Amino acid sequence: MREWEDQVIFLHRIVEGGTDRSYGIHVARLAGIPKDVLDRARQLLGELAVQHVGRPKISPGRKAEKAEDTSQLQLFVDPAQELMRALAAINVDELTPIQAFNFIREWKEKLQR
Repeated sequence: MREWEDQVIFLHRIVEGGTDRSYGIHVARLAGIPKDVLDRARQLLGELAVQHVGRPKISPGRKAEKAEDTSQLQLFVDPAQELMRALAAINVDELTPIQAFNFIREWKEKLQR
């Protein structure tokens, strides 16, 4: 990067594709994010990496696809979609009244967090 008058000129170009590493924590450090937040981010990144082991990698030259990339871990899950999957997975005809009540109670608690 170079500065010229009142502009910043980037000396690297951005190309389409993925990377096998995450540089977000480095960028956050440069942006002045507090050290304890960076430490927690490193911890979470390590946990995500452990969960990600064994999933297929995306080859660097592969074009980005419009379909959802199932090899990418989601950081934020839409609670409505999660509830819809849970509802689709149960057979309501086989639930006892107490099981149905517990299901509703558990989801109410999850959604209120």
